[in-house]
Amino acid sequence: MLLDSEGQYELDAATIPDYLALRMPDDEFASARQELVEVGFAVAASRDDIWQALEGAEEPNDYRHKVTRAPRPIACERAGMSVDIIVRARASI
Repeated sequence: MLLDSEGQYELDAATIPDYLALRMPDDEFASARQELVEVGFAVAASRDDIWQALEGAEEPNDYRHKVTRAPRPIACERAGMSVDIIVRARASI
């Protein structure tokens, strides 16, 4: 996952080995992939396979917003309020 200059995240690969192979120039992809496989990493067979592995993945910015805007259960419990009440209160704002 990369963070651009505007604060937006972008998925480039599903795994670190796939990301490393993807960052190689086109003419070095096969040799870089082979080296990663030789040391024990699982790497997609092609650049297209790396991109296809991301199909259907949740958009990273949507996930970030969902996590950062979710109620904090620990703080709610400390205040003696149920999470359910907090969620309903936020929904009505």
